[in-house]
Amino acid sequence: LRAAQRELSEHAATLALDGTFGSGGVKLLGLPNVTHYGADVAVLADGSIVVGFTFGDPNLANHDFGVFKLLPGGLRDPSFGNSGFVPVAFDLGGGQADVFRALALQPDGRIVLAGMAQWGPTDYDFAVARLLANGSPDAAFGPFGTGRNFVAFDLDGNATDFADAVALAVDGRIALAGYASAAPVPMGAVAMLFPSGNLDPTFDGDGRRLVQWQHGRAAGPVGD
Repeated sequence: LRAAQRELSEHAATLALDGTFGSGGVKLLGLPNVTHYGADVAVLADGSIVVGFTFGDPNLANHDFGVFKLLPGGLRDPSFGNSGFVPVAFDLGGGQADVFRALALQPDGRIVLAGMAQWGPTDYDFAVARLLANGSPDAAFGPFGTGRNFVAFDLDGNATDFADAVALAVDGRIALAGYASAAPVPMGAVAMLFPSGNLDPTFDGDGRRLVQWQHGRAAGPVGD
């Protein structure tokens, strides 16, 4: 028992909050008069911290992606966006619900964001954006020169396609994974993008792949 207590005490000391970060190891982030949810976090090689989330007016449907970048000590990085904060909207200023889910960091410091963008009452697509290391939209990413792109599966009238995760391949390609709406249950959905942000047709012919879920497990791919 004493050995177990000693080991627990040693682990507690190891897991103590870092007093050099923020205020006693804690940093509170937020924007005034808006709701925040759905955060993901990653750490750069220099110790800087990137936090992605969804934010918006609590009384309206309008929500966008948001990104904070912190210095290793917890202060907002003044060289990133507006005092360490960057908003990313896919609806060109409209009142739609863009929902952030995940982020990934490229070796060169660029930031890839993933989630979904709303186009109508029941129309949602995979949404992906890339920021430069300073927070500016990467104009070389995607077909529109805005640093953003969309992937639609549109399997039924609900058309709810939601990217939940993003990962980077060693060759720089970007994989998005989530689900696509289909009756009676959603299907797993994967999209592969070139580093440019465009769909990679060498991945299942058009850059998209569906997986049929059965009893909580992948039953197999859909299609050829």
